[in-house]
Amino acid sequence: MNYRILVNHSDNNSKVLVPIEFLHAPNEINTKYVFISFGQRKVKAEIDTDKCLECNEIMVSKDIADALYLNLEVEYQLKYDKNTIRIGPVIGLLLGLKKNDISNNLLKRALNYTLLYNNINGLIVVFSIEGVDYENGIIEGYFFNPKCEKRQLPWGKGVFPIPNSIFQRITLDKYNQNKLKSITQNCIFNSSYFNKWEFWIMVSRCSSVKYNIPYTRILNSLDDVDFIINKYGSSYIKPINGTLAQGIYKINKHLNTYLFKKKNKAQKLSRKQAKEYINNTIKDKKYIVQQPIEAFTIDGRHMDFRVIMQKDYTKEWMCTGIISFTGIEGDICSNSGGELLFEYALEGRLKLSRESTFIIKQNMIDICKKICKILDSSGENYGDLGFDVVLDKNLRVWVLEVNKRQYHSTPLWVGDIQTFYAVKTNPIKYAAALGGFTIY
Repeated sequence: MNYRILVNHSDNNSKVLVPIEFLHAPNEINTKYVFISFGQRKVKAEIDTDKCLECNEIMVSKDIADALYLNLEVEYQLKYDKNTIRIGPVIGLLLGLKKNDISNNLLKRALNYTLLYNNINGLIVVFSIEGVDYENGIIEGYFFNPKCEKRQLPWGKGVFPIPNSIFQRITLDKYNQNKLKSITQNCIFNSSYFNKWEFWIMVSRCSSVKYNIPYTRILNSLDDVDFIINKYGSSYIKPINGTLAQGIYKINKHLNTYLFKKKNKAQKLSRKQAKEYINNTIKDKKYIVQQPIEAFTIDGRHMDFRVIMQKDYTKEWMCTGIISFTGIEGDICSNSGGELLFEYALEGRLKLSRESTFIIKQNMIDICKKICKILDSSGENYGDLGFDVVLDKNLRVWVLEVNKRQYHSTPLWVGDIQTFYAVKTNPIKYAAALGGFTIY
C-alpha cells in the first residue's frame, strides 16, 4: 500500500498519528514511542492512532517533517521494523560532479529511470556530489514529481535527506566514495572503480573462469611484448584505463621487425624503434600487454559482444541483453562497425544452429555471472556491468573487459527499445530493494 504523508503544522511535539489499521499485523506496534526514518535521517516520535485518518494516510508533527526533510508531493511505502517506521524508498541517482552538471537535457534523459515509478513510488532524486552536505546529512537535487503537468519537465528542485540507496554513474574521488559508502552502509552501487589490470588480478585467481580471461601483464618494456608474442604469436597493448578501443595496438613480430597495428593502420619498426615507441607510449600512461584472441570474423570483420549484466529487485545477477558488434574490415577491434541482435549474429551471420546458439548464449551468461559474483566477493557493491566478450574460432567464450559505466543506450543501436527500457529501470528496482522496499 502507498501512503500519503500529512503534516500537522500546529504541532511541534514529535508525534506521529496512524490509522488504526496500521497497528494490526504485520506491524503489531505495541509501544508508545517509535523512530521515524526517511532516507538516512531518523527521529524519535510518540505514536498514536487517529480514527479520522484514511487507511493510507499518516500524520506527523511539523518538527518531524522539518527534521526529516519530508517531501509531501509524492506517496510512499511504509515499512515497520525494529521499532522504526521507515518512509521510502529514497533513491539517489548520482549523475554529476558539479551542480551545473544537472542540466535540463540530463534530467530529460534521466526520465527513462522513472518508467516503472508507479511500481515503486517514493522519492527518486538526481543530484551531484557538489550538492551533498555531509555535516547535515542532506543533498540538494531534483526529485521526480509524477503529478507534474505533462507540458512541464517533471523534476522539482529541493533539499532532501541522503538517500537509502544510490546508483553512482560518475567516477568519484576516494574521500567522497568512502563517505557515501559508510553513510549508506554500502548501499551505493557501482561506486568502486577497477581498471583492466585490477580486473585481471581479481578474476585470474579463480579456477572457474581463469581460462576465459586473456593472459595479461603490466607493460613495462618491449620485453613484456616479446614474452606475450613468443607465447601466443602476437600481442595487444591497451591503456589500463582506456575506453572505446582508444589507444589499442596489435603487435606482430617477424625476426627483428615489429608490426604495430592501430585500428586499420600499420607501421613496421625495427627493434630499436619499437623499444623507443613503447617507452614513449608508456611514459604518460599505464598500459597492459595481453594475449590475443583470434575471434570469429565475418568477411574479415571482427565480432564481439556486449553482455549486459544487472541486478533487479531480486538482488541477483541476470542478463538483460546481449548486443553483437562487427568492426570495419581489416580493423583490429569491433567498436566502429555495425551492431546486430545476438541471435541474428550467430544464426544469420555465423550460420550456427538454434541449438548451438542457445548453448553458447547460456555459457556466455554463466561465465559473466560467475565473474559478477567474484567482483561481489571483494566487498564492493555492483549492480550494473557491461561485459566485452568474444568467441574464438573454437566457440570458446573470452571476457576481455568489464565496464562499470556502461552505455545504457547500447540496445538502441540495434533498435531494441524494450531491452533499453529494461536496462534503465533495473537499477531503480535494485536500488529500491537495497533500501528494503517493495517492487509491486
